[in-house]
Amino acid sequence: MDQHPPQRRLSEISHLFLSEVRAKQTGNAPRPVRRPPGSFNGDASIDLTPEEFVHVFDDSDTNSAPRKQYKPVRVVVAHHLGESMGQRVRELAGMLCQDGSRIGIIYADAGEVRVCCVEHNPHNGPVADDFLTEPLEAQRIEQSLTELDQDVDEWLLLLPDSHCVESRAILRSVGSWLLITGVEHDAVVESYRTLKGLCDGYLPDLSIAVAGAADEDELRKTHQKLAGVCQQFLKLKARPFGAIEASANLAEHVVLQASSSFNKAQLAAAPQWQVIRGRVAGAAEPIPRQMKKPAPVAPAIAKPTMTPSMTTAPESFPQSDSAAHVPVATAADGYSNIIDLPDADGAPTAIIQAVMRGSNELVESPIKSPAAPDAVIAVSRDHRLVMLANPRQGFTDMRAIANAYRWLNENRALIAMALPQFSIDVHALPRLELLVNHADMTADILQPLLASNNVVVRAYRKLRWGTKTGLLLEAA
Repeated sequence: MDQHPPQRRLSEISHLFLSEVRAKQTGNAPRPVRRPPGSFNGDASIDLTPEEFVHVFDDSDTNSAPRKQYKPVRVVVAHHLGESMGQRVRELAGMLCQDGSRIGIIYADAGEVRVCCVEHNPHNGPVADDFLTEPLEAQRIEQSLTELDQDVDEWLLLLPDSHCVESRAILRSVGSWLLITGVEHDAVVESYRTLKGLCDGYLPDLSIAVAGAADEDELRKTHQKLAGVCQQFLKLKARPFGAIEASANLAEHVVLQASSSFNKAQLAAAPQWQVIRGRVAGAAEPIPRQMKKPAPVAPAIAKPTMTPSMTTAPESFPQSDSAAHVPVATAADGYSNIIDLPDADGAPTAIIQAVMRGSNELVESPIKSPAAPDAVIAVSRDHRLVMLANPRQGFTDMRAIANAYRWLNENRALIAMALPQFSIDVHALPRLELLVNHADMTADILQPLLASNNVVVRAYRKLRWGTKTGLLLEAA
C-alpha cells in the first residue's frame, strides 16, 4: 500500500487561490455567467427604430449650442514686399480705422504668432514696443483671439511663409484676399508673380490696394495694369480697394507674441494652424470696402472731325497715293482710335508708352534688348512675344532695331524661362510692330517690311485739340 498520496498539479488547485482573490476584489458579488449561443429570446427585434438610428449615427450634437460666428477675416497678400511688409499692413489697418473701427492683425508662420489690435488714437501717444514673448501654445492663442474678437470689427490675416503647406491650406479656405502692390513696374511684376504662385487654379475674391500712388491717375493706371494681366492669364477678376497712405494718430496694441523658441517640440506640433483654421471656418463674410475710388476710365473717343479748334501737329504730311488710303486702326485691332499723348514733344519712348496704354491686347514685360533699349518687349493675348519700336526720323536707328529683333528671336526660349508667369509660346516667331510717323510712310526701306508676316507697320499722326495732344493710329 502506497503511504504517499498522489501529488496534485498546481493547475488543478490554482482556481482555489484565484477564487479567493476574486471574492475579495468583488465583495462576494455573483460571478458572471456565460450564456451559450442561442439562449436569447428569438422573438426580440434587434432592428433600430428611426429615433435610435438618428441618435446613433447623426454626427451633430443636438444638445450643443449653435456654432459661434467670429468677426470677418481677410487675407492680406504682402509677403512679396519684403522688409516693408509689416509697415504696409499697419498702414492698411490705419486706413480701415478712419471710420472708428478697430482692426485685429494676425501674423502667423511656422514658428511664431503675433496678435495685435490697431485703432485710431487722437492723442498720438507713443506705443510701447517691449512685450513679453510667450511659449507657442494652442490654448493661449485661442484665448487671445477669443478675447480680442469681442473688440475688433475685422481681422487681417498675414501669412508670410507662403511655401508652408498649412499656410496654403488656410489661404484656400479664405474667400477674400487683399493684395498690396506698389506703383513701380518691378512691384507690379512681383505682385503678379506672387498671385500666380498662390492661386494655381483657385479664384478668390481679390481686391488690390496700391501703396505709394501720387494721385488718382497713378492709382488707376497701376490697378488697371495688374488687374488686366490677372484677368488675361489667371482668369481672376480684381476689384480696386484704394490707395494706402501713411496715417498718423494710430495706436497698435500687441495682445500676444508667441514663439516656438522655448520648446522645439512646439515647432513640430505647430498648434497655431489648428486654431487659425477654426477661426477662419467660423468667420463671417468681410464687408466690402473701398478706401479711395479711382477716377473713372474715360471711354474710347470716336474719330473726330477736323475743326478749326483741332489742328494737326506742326509737321507737314505729304499726301501721296500710298499714304492717303491707309486704313485707320479700330478698337478691334487692340487700340483706341485716338490715344492720349501726355508728352507733347512726342519722344519715341513716350509714343510707345502711349500705344501700350491704349492697347488691351499687350502686356509689357521687364525685358529689354541691349541693342535697342528704347524698344518695348511685350506679350500678346496669344502668348506671343511682341517688340514695339519707334524709328527715329529718317530711320537712322533701323539697324539697331533689326539687331534687337534678331536678339529677341534667338533668345525667346530664355525669355520664356525668365518670365514663366506669361506662359510664352516659344514656337511662335516674335512680332515686330513699328510705329512710324505718317510723314515717313513713303520711305523705300518700309516696302520689304510690309511683305513680312511677322512685321506690322503702324503710322501715327499727332493731333491737338485745345491743350491736349493725342495720337491717331493707322495700319499700313
